[in-house]
Amino acid sequence: MVAVEVYLKIAGISIRLKSRFSLKPFPVERLNRGYLHFVLKKPVKNPDIDLQLEIVNKLPVYKKKTILFQTKRDEKELGINLRSRGKRRSVVIWEISRVGGRYMLSGGASGRREYSVDLGPDFKSGIAFVMPEGRLGKIDKWNLTQVTHGFLQILLIHYLAYHRKGIMMHAVGVKDGLSGDLFFGPTQSGKSTMARIWHRNTQAVILNDDRIAMTKKGKRFFIHGTPWNGDFRDYTPMQAGSAALGAAFFLDGHTVQNQARTIFHTELFSALFPQTLSVFWDKSSADFISGFLTDMARHVMCYHLKFADNEEIVNYVRSLRKNRSFEPALRI
Repeated sequence: MVAVEVYLKIAGISIRLKSRFSLKPFPVERLNRGYLHFVLKKPVKNPDIDLQLEIVNKLPVYKKKTILFQTKRDEKELGINLRSRGKRRSVVIWEISRVGGRYMLSGGASGRREYSVDLGPDFKSGIAFVMPEGRLGKIDKWNLTQVTHGFLQILLIHYLAYHRKGIMMHAVGVKDGLSGDLFFGPTQSGKSTMARIWHRNTQAVILNDDRIAMTKKGKRFFIHGTPWNGDFRDYTPMQAGSAALGAAFFLDGHTVQNQARTIFHTELFSALFPQTLSVFWDKSSADFISGFLTDMARHVMCYHLKFADNEEIVNYVRSLRKNRSFEPALRI
């Protein structure tokens, strides 16, 4: 018996979550911070990803599994103490394993297993087992954040790469009229600052300040908002919108006067790839992501950008985007 079905759409990918357990009422203020605009009002007949959700007091354990990839964090970063013999430990946040012909995605934000998702070989369907919120034994309802902030982002990264549909990046996405701008770079490079400037001084839509999905149709690239925002939340509710990518900017820190230069092939990949959420364990998916980034260099204006922390950067970026004399960073 199915008690509830929830349909989401992120970067053009439709997702159905179905469960025999009821969905907890979601506070309106939290819905407006990232999720409401991704929830569909009408069901989708044939969703791209179809998941059955089960609440359990004990997650399934698979002894005969092959670990393919793990993401770890230091226990100090998580604010926990799991020291053994005085040594600081790293904690597995999530891992993907192969069990027979299927994949198992498991993990939890605190380093303790909070979910385990049994997925088909094409990442299109599966059963998600999640631990109940609060005390054990009380299995009755589930929360949408258990899925979206639990495993859905990781699943979507794998789905996009496996089906050759797109990639996910650490980046700011801005929809300025009919055109979109992508701002990417390492931590402290100014991504959140850039998002704030555009939000406070323009009518542009901030698609996201931390996670942007990218897809391609023909020779055109598109950026899409996602529910996974960073530190800057003033622009929320986040938009489930998209825009054709007009230009991409690698943020190279702050300066007194705005400066930009074209990114050439010799440095383009090294700038883009570290900001891409890749599928390292699967060669085919990794090759697709590399090819996607290389193809992006052929068709999208890409710049190194140092910028002054004021509204003048808006017109500066707009003028660069409109520069029709741009020469592609990679010539074949």
